[in-house]
Amino acid sequence: LLDELVKELAGQQLLVGIEFDHERERILKHFGKDTPCIVGGTSDKKADLYGKAWNAGDIPLLIGHPGSMGHGLNFQESHAYNVAWFSGTWNFELYDQFIRRLLRSGNNAPHLFVHRFLAKDTVDEAVRASNHRKDHDQNVLFDAIKAYQKGKKR
Repeated sequence: LLDELVKELAGQQLLVGIEFDHERERILKHFGKDTPCIVGGTSDKKADLYGKAWNAGDIPLLIGHPGSMGHGLNFQESHAYNVAWFSGTWNFELYDQFIRRLLRSGNNAPHLFVHRFLAKDTVDEAVRASNHRKDHDQNVLFDAIKAYQKGKKR
């Protein structure tokens, strides 16, 4: 599915989230061992080089683990708008922050597409449902805080 998506995007940049080392190995075997990847063990220097190349539009496919990319990296300057999850993560914060590497101020893309690969009747569906609930709960909390703050200002 990832190969089909890359072909369909026809050179548009794609940020791919992975959860496990074996996924990284499979992707690198298919797309080439030099495919940029930011995971645990990637040096800050190399991650910075990948970030600059990504923002310049020189990297069409970047693979990363959300724990290694979820905070502190800025990838919005290329105006990329495609994120894919090779497999999901149970950690909603990392899921959300990984997507926000692109969905942030400075990215002038008119929209953001989040592609998720889900196998029917597998744990993939449970991970997606869990993150959906967490996203909903977070939004309810944020709405309640906004309402509280608005009420205090009167």
